[in-house]
Amino acid sequence: MVSAYDFEAYRASNRVVLLWQAKMSAPSDTLAEFSDALVALARAGGPLFGRETVRPATLVLPVTPDGHVEIGTPEVKDYSYALPYNSPPYSR
Repeated sequence: MVSAYDFEAYRASNRVVLLWQAKMSAPSDTLAEFSDALVALARAGGPLFGRETVRPATLVLPVTPDGHVEIGTPEVKDYSYALPYNSPPYSR
């Protein structure tokens, strides 16, 4: 939850005046650390902070970076010299 208060009202008369409040959530099973959640929530909620919404807005953003795998040139390996399964040390 992020809340914004009127600083001038507090400074002048110690009154706490709430200007706006945003509530956000993220699924905990997709986040490794709290800092990941904080960054994702700030990124998703930032454009909506301080703006009036008629009903809750739902945004789905990726939390982790996209993965990338590089596959090299396929290579055939000859394992014909391997011992059969039923010979020592594999025999029962």
